[in-house]
Amino acid sequence: TVELWFDGEKLGETADVAGPFTQSQPIIFFGRDSRLGGTQFSGKLDDIAMWNVALAPAEIEALASGAAAPSDVPFPDEPPAAPQVVTATGEENRVTVDWADNVEDDLASYTVYRSTTMGGPHDVLAMDVSESIYVDTDVTSGVEYCYVVTAVDQGGNESDQSGEACGTPVEPTAPAAPTGLAAVGGDAVVQLDWDDNTEDDLAFYKIYRSTDPEGPFVTGPQSDVSEFEDRAVQNNRTYYYYVTAVDMSDLESDQSDVVEVSTDDTLAPDAPAGLAATAGDARVDLDWDDNTEDDLASYTVYRSTSMGGPHDVLAAGVTESAHADESAENGTTYYYVVSATDTSGNESNRSAEVVATPQEPGGGQVVFDCNQDGRMDISDPQCLLGFLFLGTPELLPCGNGLAVDEANTRLMDWNGDGRVDISDATASLGWLFLGGPPHVLDTGANGTTCIRIVGCDDICTP
Repeated sequence: TVELWFDGEKLGETADVAGPFTQSQPIIFFGRDSRLGGTQFSGKLDDIAMWNVALAPAEIEALASGAAAPSDVPFPDEPPAAPQVVTATGEENRVTVDWADNVEDDLASYTVYRSTTMGGPHDVLAMDVSESIYVDTDVTSGVEYCYVVTAVDQGGNESDQSGEACGTPVEPTAPAAPTGLAAVGGDAVVQLDWDDNTEDDLAFYKIYRSTDPEGPFVTGPQSDVSEFEDRAVQNNRTYYYYVTAVDMSDLESDQSDVVEVSTDDTLAPDAPAGLAATAGDARVDLDWDDNTEDDLASYTVYRSTSMGGPHDVLAAGVTESAHADESAENGTTYYYVVSATDTSGNESNRSAEVVATPQEPGGGQVVFDCNQDGRMDISDPQCLLGFLFLGTPELLPCGNGLAVDEANTRLMDWNGDGRVDISDATASLGWLFLGGPPHVLDTGANGTTCIRIVGCDDICTP
């Protein structure tokens, strides 16, 4: 149908574009015409517009008043075709309605209608559906629902209803029990892995653990994927696991097979740090920083008489970060290292090496060195005689300076009779000039032997 409007008023219409208009207003001729009668228009037209779609009267009146032309808004003559190939599939707690895509260029959406009675009447279930599928979850299991679908274009024209399709939702069932569960133990960790479940509504997995194959099993964290790392375990223990699957309805599957796994500590402690050695009289005291590992069991102390080793075990199973080497011999240089061992028997690398030489206490003295010049010669019996008879020097070099002091007795008692007197001066002169016996502590018999004497200063190094 073609309509002719002028200044917002309908003048006529015809069903045949090429035919005459049916007059509803006085005929107006545009341009020249040889026919007489009616009204002739001889002025100028501001605008002429034609549409191949119908405009609503209100739109035409608005155009006559100066409104913008709705050239970008299509107004199809015909509504869309009714959707085809509609199916309704009953599933767990839902019905999925599906249909073939409409092909109209100006298609806007679909409307889904539902009824619990085959043949209707159908009520609107969902409008403005943008895809050719709809999932109805507002259902009751066991009840049959019947659906029809319409298509709506951009002009708001709605198609006829599609053919009817019916579906019945079913009661949900729990997922299948997970399969393929495997476990690998490590250092304070267990790695679990199993096959993926294939249910569309799978939500997560539950992991169960026990230290007894008969249980009880305690549920742990949930996992969204078919693997799990359990770090809440102790080393050198055996654990048992099984897994279940849980769906979106919170239905839990039967348990998987139970697997057994043992943890195995392979990580050794850190090497001890801060090792220090203090030499004493026929002993060396060792001390080092505490290791901080939770599973530390003990330390092992190694000793060598050669720098860099090889080191032999001096003491194993040491539970404190200190040890006294009481088997050391004075005058021997020792080299020490320490290692740490955990409760699984893993031994650390060895510490840095330290060195110590135990010594007899006291200062180093050349035997019979009365005047403390670092050697034994004729000046020393002269020194002793001056002390004994002239008061010069007033004191002997060690202890309280008196002849009866134990340190001075050891230093100056040449003949070993337990006292310091003129016989010691005489004996020293006899050794120097007549080949007499040496000082009782002069192991080298050459007057240069250096010994340690408590209460004396250091004059030489033994």
